[in-house]
Amino acid sequence: MFHEYSQRDYTSPEELERRFERRSTIPLPGMEGKYVAKGYQGLCDGGEYIKEANWADVSGIMQLGGTFIGSARSKDFRTLECRMKAAENLVKHGINGLVVIGGDGSLTGANQFRLEWSSIMERLHNDGGITLSEQAACERLNIVGIVGSIDNDFFGTDMTIGADSALHRVIEATDAIRTSVITRPRQKWSRYKCAEVQKLMMERLGLDNRVTVLGHVQRGGSHSAFERVLGIRMGAEAVLALMDADRDPDLPACVITLSGNQAVRLPLMRCVEKTWGVGETIQQKDFEKTVYLRGRSFLANVESYLSLSRTTVPEVGDRPSVRAKLRVCIVNVGAPACGINAAMRSFVHLAITKGCRVLGIMEVFHGLVNGKVRDIRWNDVTGCVGPGGSMLGARRDTPYQMGIEAVAARLGEYQINGLLVNGGFKAFECMLELDEGRKQFKELCIPMVMIPATISNKVPGTDFSLGADTALNEITTAFDKIKQSAMGTKRRVFVVETMGAYCGYVATMGAVAGGADAAYIHEESFGIDDLREDVTHLRAKMASNVQRDLVLRAERANPNYTTELIHQLYAEEGQSIFDCQCNVLGHVQQGGFGALAIEWLDSQINEGLTGDGQVVTTEDSSCYLLGIIKRSHEFSKVSDL
Repeated sequence: MFHEYSQRDYTSPEELERRFERRSTIPLPGMEGKYVAKGYQGLCDGGEYIKEANWADVSGIMQLGGTFIGSARSKDFRTLECRMKAAENLVKHGINGLVVIGGDGSLTGANQFRLEWSSIMERLHNDGGITLSEQAACERLNIVGIVGSIDNDFFGTDMTIGADSALHRVIEATDAIRTSVITRPRQKWSRYKCAEVQKLMMERLGLDNRVTVLGHVQRGGSHSAFERVLGIRMGAEAVLALMDADRDPDLPACVITLSGNQAVRLPLMRCVEKTWGVGETIQQKDFEKTVYLRGRSFLANVESYLSLSRTTVPEVGDRPSVRAKLRVCIVNVGAPACGINAAMRSFVHLAITKGCRVLGIMEVFHGLVNGKVRDIRWNDVTGCVGPGGSMLGARRDTPYQMGIEAVAARLGEYQINGLLVNGGFKAFECMLELDEGRKQFKELCIPMVMIPATISNKVPGTDFSLGADTALNEITTAFDKIKQSAMGTKRRVFVVETMGAYCGYVATMGAVAGGADAAYIHEESFGIDDLREDVTHLRAKMASNVQRDLVLRAERANPNYTTELIHQLYAEEGQSIFDCQCNVLGHVQQGGFGALAIEWLDSQINEGLTGDGQVVTTEDSSCYLLGIIKRSHEFSKVSDL
C-alpha cells in the first residue's frame, strides 16, 4: 500500500504525478492507493483527510492547475507529538509507503519522519495506540520524494516539477508587457516603485521604466506539455521505487530526479544537503562555488545569458584584418518551426562579436540562385525571439533541384565561408547533397552545420528538435479546449489528427500529455481487430463515470485507416453509448543552438583559413548536425547519419 500527499504551495503539475501514482498502483496485486488532503496537517489530523484513491478520482485533472486535494504548510508536524499522531493515522490505514511531492523542506521532514518511525512505533504500542499486529504490518516506512518547485533549485535534477510552466507564465507576461511598452511609450513614471533601481536606470541610462510583480501568477494556469509528460514519468518511477524499497529494507529514502532526460533515483538527504549548501555559499558570497553546486545545466544557462546579453554591437578588438572579410550565411529549409528565429538571433549576435559578416538567404536555395541574399545586422534580429515562423522565409527546394552547380557558383560569388542550415528532414537531405557536392565544387568545401528544427522531431542525430516542444504545447492546449467543449455533453469521444507525417512522435507524446486513450502511428501497425478492441474498451469506459475521451491518429499512420474512417467506426459502434466528433489540428501546431553553431563554425573557419582570406576544409570533417543527446549538445557527421 502507498500514500502520497502535497506539502508545498500549489505547483500545478503535481496533479499529473498523483494521477499516475494512483493509477499505477491500482492494477498491482497487494497495493492500494490513498491520498491525504491538506499536506502534513491532514496527515496529523487524519479522519476525513485520508481517503482512498480510485481511477475516476484522477480522470480529467491533467489540465487543472493547483491541487484538488489541497496543500498546507504545517507547524504542528515539526513537533514529535504531531508526528506520532500522523504515524498512528498511517498505521490505522495500513499505509507503509509515502510519495512526497514538495520542496527541500517537505522532503527533509519526510526523511526525519522515516528515521523516527521505529521509535515512534514502539512508543505507540507501549501507549496502547496500536496493536502488535498493526506494528508488525507497518514495521518500516518507505519514502520516495518528487521535487515540486517553480524555482528549479533542487540539487541533482535538471528540471523540477513546476519550473517549466512557471517560465511559460513569465514569458507570457513579459511578452504582454513588451507589447504595451512598444504600443505606448511612457514618461513621468511614479517616484515610489523600486526607488533605487529606478533611480539608477533613470539617471545613468536615461530609461523610462515600470515595475510589475508577477507573484502567484507563476504558479497558476494550465501547465506545459513537457511537465505533463515529466509528471507522469516521475509518478510511475515513484511507484516502482516504493516497490523496490518494500523488497529491500536497506535501500535509503530516494528522490526522483531528471538527468539527461532519464528518470534517476538519488539519495534524498544527500540532495537536500547539497541544496542547502547552495544557500550557504550565497550567504558567504562565494558565487563561483554557488554556480558549481547548481550543476552543469545552470552553468550552461548562465554562460549563454552572459554571451547573449549585450545590448549594443561590441567592439571587435585587435583581430586580424583578414577576419573582417569572413562571411557566414544562414538558410532556413522546409516548413517553419518555432525556435528558428531565436537560434538566428544568438547566431547573428555571436557571429558579429567574432568579427564575421552575417548574410541571410531569403526563400532557401531558390532565393540563393536568384540572388535573394541580404546582410543581417545586429538590430535586424532584435525582438525576433518571440514570433514564430521564419523571418527569412522557408521553402522545400534542395540544392540538386535548383542545380548544384548554380548553388555552388552563388556561394562562391557571395564569398561564403561558413553555412548554417536550419530545418527538419528536408534540411538534412540538403546537407547530404551539399556534402556530396564537395567532390565536384570547391565552393562547397566550407564548414557547414545544421540545427534540427521541425515539429515532428524526426531528424536523426538528436533527441529533440526546435519546434517540437511548442507543437506539443499547442496540441495540449487544443486538447484542453476540445475537452472543455464537451463539458455540457455527456459521453463524447473525439478523434483528433495531428501532424508529423510518418513520424509518430507528436501523436504519441501528445496522447501522453493530453490523456488520450489511444494513439495510432505509422511505427506501430494496427488493423481492424485493434480498432474493434479500442472501441470495446471505450464503450465499457463510457458506461462508467467517464464522460469524454480522446483518440489520436498521426496524419500518415495508415493509408487505408484514415482519420475519417476511424471516426465513422467509433461513431457507428459507440452510438448507443457515446457520440463521436472529429478534429484535424493542422497548422496550428507550427508555431542555446545558435550560439554553439557559430562557435563550431568559428573554430572550423580558423582551421581552414588561408592567408588570402579563403576558407578551405576537408570533405569529411566539416559538415555536421548539431543535436541534443540526453543532456549534451553533440555534433554528428552528416554522412554518418
